[in-house]
Amino acid sequence: MSGVVRYGGRILGRNSKTEHLIDYSNTIKKSNELSMAKLNQGLTLNQMQLLAYAIFSTQQNGKTEFRKYEFQDKFGIKDYKTDDAYEDSDKVSTLRFSTQDLENDKFSFTNVFSSIEYENGHFTFEWNKKMIPYILELKKKYVLTDLTITSNFKSGFSWILYDYLKAHYGYWHKEISKDALMNLLQ
Repeated sequence: MSGVVRYGGRILGRNSKTEHLIDYSNTIKKSNELSMAKLNQGLTLNQMQLLAYAIFSTQQNGKTEFRKYEFQDKFGIKDYKTDDAYEDSDKVSTLRFSTQDLENDKFSFTNVFSSIEYENGHFTFEWNKKMIPYILELKKKYVLTDLTITSNFKSGFSWILYDYLKAHYGYWHKEISKDALMNLLQ
């Protein structure tokens, strides 16, 4: 058996020559807490893409600004007008992150962005400083989102389900009831 790693007659693993399909130059990282926060709930697909591109831009070069055409090119968006940018930015600007531990009488709410500006095809996002650890200072337990995959989604529901499954990657078994799934997708 070629490719098998043995120790004392036991098979410990296999040498893998498979290619990894993830292009890390087209990925974003989010902490598990952020991915599980249901930030995408209630957003349209374009709004999810705008949020993801803001994270992508920040993680790639530390800049929180980008041109509209860069965003359109990344997701294959053909006709994205200023009115669309306004509507999407308005919705994304209201996002907030919450944690709750009601058993210990504890919860918190944090706005994701301090501001979003748009002028002549140029987006500028100002992150709430409390959000930075969830997108930049990731050491362990994060979700890797491949934008080449998500750019093919035709529905925001696909993105929500993708994020949920990625956040639970590594579980041997994960049950989800119909009601819980419907709640996730609302």
